Amino acid sequence: MSASKVARRYSKALLSLCGGNGSTETVLGNLEKFAAVINELPALSESLDDPSIDTDARQNILKKLVEKLEISGHAASMLYLLGERRRLNEVPGILEDLRERLDQAAGRVRASVTSA
Repeated sequence: MSASKVARRYSKALLSLCGGNGSTETVLGNLEKFAAVINELPALSESLDDPSIDTDARQNILKKLVEKLEISGHAASMLYLLGERRRLNEVPGILEDLRERLDQAAGRVRASVTSA
């Protein structure tokens, strides 16, 4: 799956925000935690994306989830921004692009092996 243009932009902004100080791995881990919970609980994902739910109520749900998962810093700020703009569905694409950028910066190449 290729990340969308929107996901790539958010990923690039997040990477430049973190700089090269190692906090990128923490942000990546926090976003992965969030994505795992959203994947496990589709009803939660739907409520965060439901246009009939008031923006303040949606942000409160997101805030409680972020606090419960102990997400802070740049990852929390990114999630709040995505929630405000109703773009939380871009988190998997952001994660994918962020991993690719980190691999490229570290000189890693991902490969898949198939055997009989």
